[in-house]
Amino acid sequence: MLKNFYKIVFRNMWRHKSYTLLNIFGMAIGLAAIVWGFQTYRYCFSFDNFHKDQENVYRALTYQSGANGARGVFPMAAVKQAQSEFAGITEAVRYDSRGLSVRYGNNEAFAESAHFTDPAFFDLFNFPVVAGSNNLKDAKAVLITEAIATKYFGKQDPLGKTLVFYSG
Repeated sequence: MLKNFYKIVFRNMWRHKSYTLLNIFGMAIGLAAIVWGFQTYRYCFSFDNFHKDQENVYRALTYQSGANGARGVFPMAAVKQAQSEFAGITEAVRYDSRGLSVRYGNNEAFAESAHFTDPAFFDLFNFPVVAGSNNLKDAKAVLITEAIATKYFGKQDPLGKTLVFYSG
């Protein structure tokens, strides 16, 4: 009996080729859209999942009149006031990015994006460190990625070496 059903299905599909092709093509697009949507959703919610206490870390944003939407700029005075008024805030960290020219030794200077933060950054976030330490209490301390270390120092050990920053 099942054999007869398959025969009928394939005969109808063969008779109505354009309708069959349209249905298969539409189903393929629908399935591709579902897979793409799920992967996008999973990707968007996978950031920073490796931090300890990630459910207790928040980013403060400000709304400015005349501006479109929220901005990532939050005055430090407001943070100090919020720490005194709200018992749940235990630590606040500033984060800033700037474009700099970076040079090692007498080599060519490269334009890089540098990020500046407070020493308490690694109390809130736990990024893995390959070599050295993540102690930012020293004002001259610099943390670099493996790609940047290879770019400037090649196969040499970058610990103890000096990078020169030019900020204009």
